[in-house]
Order: sequence, then structure tokens, then C-alpha cells
Amino acid sequence: PGPDPIAGASSAGTERLDSIRIETINITSLARSAGMLQDRTAAVICVQEHCARPSTVNATKAAFRPQGYDIDMGPVVMVGPQPTAGVGVTLRQHPSYKVLPLPLATGRPQLYCNEGRLSKYRLVMPMCTFIIYNVYGFTHSHTDALQREKTAKLFDALYEDRRIELDPPVVILGDFNCMPQDIPAIADDLASGALIDIAGLGTE
Repeated sequence: PGPDPIAGASSAGTERLDSIRIETINITSLARSAGMLQDRTAAVICVQEHCARPSTVNATKAAFRPQGYDIDMGPVVMVGPQPTAGVGVTLRQHPSYKVLPLPLATGRPQLYCNEGRLSKYRLVMPMCTFIIYNVYGFTHSHTDALQREKTAKLFDALYEDRRIELDPPVVILGDFNCMPQDIPAIADDLASGALIDIAGLGTE
């Protein structure tokens, strides 16, 4: 029992993988960036600001699957006729790993999910399992204090959900629209060593 994997066994590869590459990219538009995503070599690509209606998501899925990819894109917010925000994942199919979309806790975490700001996945591999949170922070959070406060509240909601994930390691990634150190909850965990800023290490 449980959520259906975004992708499972496939003829895209048969060798066992003990490590994979994960990328995070703000694509600004799934319709315009679909080809770029297919050109990437990462196994898992977490995307922000896909700005895609369900019809666009379904058409992209249909185009991606014959190429050995699958996608899962979350809700967007309509501003007039235009869809905005939205987070999701693109997956290169392989039998050695699968990605399971997970529900967020009711209340604030689910609210931010519905607003296209937050999604959650379980990545299952032969040697490990971990949780991925994909975050799209509020625009101009790096320069605008009010926007940065909104992004900080988004992370507070993430941490509210994270309390129920006590066992698997957690990866928090995305387009924060500010430095991690600008988010109080993240800054505290970086200072204590509870989180490691992989990007800050300067290695892949």
C-alpha cells in the first residue's frame, strides 16, 4: 500500500545504481523548458515555477515517456488567465530507484502545496531512502524584507511537516529566492550542524 511511484522499472537501464545525480532548476515555464529538461543528464530534476496548466502537464508527460522520462507537477496559482508558481519533478526512469510523491501535513504545509510553493517526495534506492522537499520561495526575498518574511513562514510550514519525518534523511532544495542563511529555521540548523549546505561546499 502507498503512493504510486512516479516511475519504476523500465528498459531505460538495467545496471544497478548506488548513487544518482539530483538537480534543482527554476524553469519559469514547463511549456518553454521541456526540451531543456530532456537534455539534462541528472536522474532527478526538481523544478520550480513550472507555470503549467494540467493540459500542458499531460501533454508533456505523453511526450516524455517514450524518451524514458516521467514527470509529476504540482498545483499552480492562477493570476488572471496566467498560471504562476508550481513545483514538481522530472525523473529519468531506471529500475534501481523510484520516486514517490508524498502528501504534506494538513494545515499550513498543504496550503503552501496548493499555492505551488512546496512539494514532498520519497526517493528510494537500493542503499538508502530519503525525503526531498522542493521549495519555491517568494520573489525578491533576497532584497525585500516583507517577501523574505513570507518565505520564512513557508519554511516554518516545511518544518511543521518535517517533524513527522523522524527517520529518513531529508534534502531541502529549490529556488529559495534568498540565501539559506536568511531563513531563521535554516540558519539555526546550519549553525548547529543539523543541516549541511551542499551548494556551499562547492562540490557536486
